[in-house]
Amino acid sequence: MNITNSKKMAVGVDIVENKRVKLRDRFIKRILSNNELNIFLMLLTKKRKIEFLAGRWACKEAIYKVVSKNFEFANIDIGYDENGTPIVQTKGLEAISVSISHEKKYTIAIAIL
Repeated sequence: MNITNSKKMAVGVDIVENKRVKLRDRFIKRILSNNELNIFLMLLTKKRKIEFLAGRWACKEAIYKVVSKNFEFANIDIGYDENGTPIVQTKGLEAISVSISHEKKYTIAIAIL
């Protein structure tokens, strides 16, 4: 997926109420890339799995708002850099910076191009 090299800054933000996240296979496969699914499966607690899934969902919604293009969420891969900071690893979207934050009942993400 390619994004235009516009000099205009774009910002997308999304918030998810964690209790809306259900750990169902269909939903998990719709949201997570293969790499993200491998990370998700290693998480030990239900709470952490919900936070992870909510974070990826919010982050991909924020990315959608930045690129204004339809895409399958599972085709977007959010990984980590050497410091544990989330980064977009999908070819053509690397110019987007993201941040994900969790606070008790909510998860929020921002994407900046």
